[in-house]
Amino acid sequence: MKSINLLTHLRSREDISEKDFILYAKLECQSPSKVTKSWEEDDLASFCHEFADEGYAFFDDFFYNFKIEQISKEFDLLRIGQNDLINIELKHDATKDRILKQLVQNRYYLAFLDTPIYSFTYIAKTHELYMFKDNDIVLCDINILRTLLKNQKVRPIEDLNALFRPDAFLVSPFTQPDRFLRHQYFLTDQQRMIEGEILKNIEEDNYNYYAISGEYGTGKTLLCYDMGKEMMNHYETAILHCAKANEGIKTLNAHGFKIYDLSLFDQIDFSALKILLIDESQRLSPKQRSSLLVRLSSHHTIGIFVYDPHGYYDDLKQYLSFLDDSGELRSFHLTHRIRTNKVMAGFINALLYSHHVPKHQDYSAISLVSVTNHKQAQDYLSYLQTKGYYSFDLAKTSEDYYNGGDILDDEGLAGCEFDNVALSLDERFYYDEEGRLKAKPLISLFMLYQAVTRVRRKLCIVVINNASVFTKGLKILGEAYE
Repeated sequence: MKSINLLTHLRSREDISEKDFILYAKLECQSPSKVTKSWEEDDLASFCHEFADEGYAFFDDFFYNFKIEQISKEFDLLRIGQNDLINIELKHDATKDRILKQLVQNRYYLAFLDTPIYSFTYIAKTHELYMFKDNDIVLCDINILRTLLKNQKVRPIEDLNALFRPDAFLVSPFTQPDRFLRHQYFLTDQQRMIEGEILKNIEEDNYNYYAISGEYGTGKTLLCYDMGKEMMNHYETAILHCAKANEGIKTLNAHGFKIYDLSLFDQIDFSALKILLIDESQRLSPKQRSSLLVRLSSHHTIGIFVYDPHGYYDDLKQYLSFLDDSGELRSFHLTHRIRTNKVMAGFINALLYSHHVPKHQDYSAISLVSVTNHKQAQDYLSYLQTKGYYSFDLAKTSEDYYNGGDILDDEGLAGCEFDNVALSLDERFYYDEEGRLKAKPLISLFMLYQAVTRVRRKLCIVVINNASVFTKGLKILGEAYE
């Protein structure tokens, strides 16, 4: 999204038809998803009229109705300077509590830019301007804002979307436990709704079990641990991490959490436990599930299952159906991918599942390499590690997991995420007649799924002596240039 001049924006609105203005608004800020609403334009006009004696320069370089991609967070007006940032929210009318709540929330999202923030709300109905000051809002003279805008040295920004990457706000409790403990993260509207519904139903004692499902990148683990942090304040709460422990879990336990990995399952004191959250519960074997449900039931402990429906034991939903039938289970499904950007998700889906290949995408964060043998692959993966990639040598390790093992579990990485991921695929991967990626043994495909869904920014796939897989990946990436 590009910045605009508010004065030319409003004057264009006066001069052209409503239909033409809708297209104009998209083109001027280079945002195809831009939506214009008449009442918002009216409030913007009221705000700009307060500075009617100013010229074009005063109204330049504003980002108008900017929305962080994949996050339901929008800012009315932003202007970013070299040494400060000015945020102005436009309201036709609003209570002081609502104004304060929004400005506080805005500052949280803007704080990562690490620059002084000036926050305002303009009320069109009363022509009043409020300023955030000392953790409260105060009525403000319009000339204070005028002076700030006139003195601001604007920071040139080609595309605001590049600055506000969604992954800048996404925190892993495992790889970034300090940020998680300081609550330097966000929950989407859907995540907050699910958490609120579960907390309400627990308080009202409506269900014995809850299930939260979601595919990769939907924020299941973050939601699980955020609920755990909230529930710890009211109930005896523990988390069962259905894989090996990692360093992040050790840090969280040192700060009051009670997190158990599967090796410590027998040490959980269910008699003193009100709630048990089960993260990565698709990793539970049928035998482990049965044992867990018996203990939850006999001690009247509430169980909250958090799982990926495409996990290795992907029949968990069906397994829990008898609880649903008996009225003991409340289920939720996360649908919005937030960890993985849309381009990365589209590439992964095209590679794994679909004939459909997304076109005209920016695949610069994805690279594909073809090598002849395993030694070449291992050498290149080692090199990528020096460049900050976490490597999964699936071709090297898959033989070690024929009996149901898990490369992520073995290395204590289940539920972890990585900025940059590199992985290798060999001749054991192939496409069936329907164009779906398969593997022999099947566990290799599961490991691939786990690896590619850990990516936050960059992905490199090293293909070993497998022309069909390399050609498919090349075709996907090549669509960007056709």
